[in-house]
Amino acid sequence: MYQTTTPTFRFSIPYKADEINNFILSFVQQGKTVFTFTQKDCVVTDNKIMITLTQEQSAVFVHRYPIHIQLRIMLNSGVVVSSAVEHVYVHRSLDKTILSLLPAEDSEDDD
Repeated sequence: MYQTTTPTFRFSIPYKADEINNFILSFVQQGKTVFTFTQKDCVVTDNKIMITLTQEQSAVFVHRYPIHIQLRIMLNSGVVVSSAVEHVYVHRSLDKTILSLLPAEDSEDDD
């Protein structure tokens, strides 16, 4: 993952969306929790949970240190399960400028 990009993290899970009561997705770096996301922050479909970070969020991570990511899910039955911890290396961006969409140019014919 590169700083100041918009990475998407996808988690395949053995549960359908309607079996999930709650979950927490933690991003930890150097022993400190940097971000915690819940269902309202993620896209949840059957057998998948996805989160896309903003440029500003990915800029917070320090390059050269891995991010540790873990998903914990509470099922409707009250059972709580956890994913293995994923390790993602952070690469630096040479320019940390946050990019914005430029307005579309009008295309007019010269005729």
